[in-house]
Amino acid sequence: GEAEAPPRVVVVFVGCAKSQYYVGIDGAGAAADGKGGGRCVYYPWERWLMRQCSLVLPRDEATAVCLQRRLPERHRAKVKYLGNPMMDNLGIARGGAKGGGTVVPTLLESIKAELHHCVGNEGEGEVVWVALIPGTRQGEVLRNLQVILAVAEAFIEKARREERGSAGRPSSSYGFLLSVPPAVDQGAFEATVEKEQRWLLGSSGGVARVYRHDGGGSGIDTAASFLALGSAAGMYQECISGCHAAVAMAGTATEQCVGLGKPVVTLAGAGPQFDRRFALAQE
Repeated sequence: GEAEAPPRVVVVFVGCAKSQYYVGIDGAGAAADGKGGGRCVYYPWERWLMRQCSLVLPRDEATAVCLQRRLPERHRAKVKYLGNPMMDNLGIARGGAKGGGTVVPTLLESIKAELHHCVGNEGEGEVVWVALIPGTRQGEVLRNLQVILAVAEAFIEKARREERGSAGRPSSSYGFLLSVPPAVDQGAFEATVEKEQRWLLGSSGGVARVYRHDGGGSGIDTAASFLALGSAAGMYQECISGCHAAVAMAGTATEQCVGLGKPVVTLAGAGPQFDRRFALAQE
């Protein structure tokens, strides 16, 4: 009988790391030199490999437009923008309740309950939730965390100045959410937070360690701000899903926050990954 034909291998290219925004685009999504892709973020040898693929899926529409202009005409139809693959792993792994298009993060609800247990009725006012994202790289994550904690301190001081002289307690408070990356020792994160001496441990028996700010040592606004630190599975996803805004010194995580429509403040670090050059390219 006839020999079976070997199975067909279908090769799909999924572009996660590179974006045309890194080298500049014009209003139509073309490369910045105006020649339809002369400064394409993908090198010629990478585009040659794409010609061997059945499907090419860039991470954004501008990159797709550039590749369609740079690839030979017979290969252009295989380039499609179907969404950013970095957003695909942000489902709430622990299965929050859904209703009316809203996901209620179960871990975040647990943290809120711990905050209430820690501070009592003082934690029932309006809380502005801010995710703190120092990255994941071993060589820089703790340095980045120190910088981000200083920013959190500035937030608190600004709120204190605005409330100074007004009657009663602040109408809102900050809740900072800090997820420990899997490859980083949680103890090192805890030591970095506690070294600042402004964060007083209030609870450590639940899904996160809950700290409350000491009000600058003055006793004012003592319960106005909280920090929840944890490493439970799914905490990162729920932190960025449930926050109102983020302070970030990271690559993928920053762009995931933006993809979720969250305002993000970034600061240039000392590297090796997240430095000024990286931050400007990401912008």
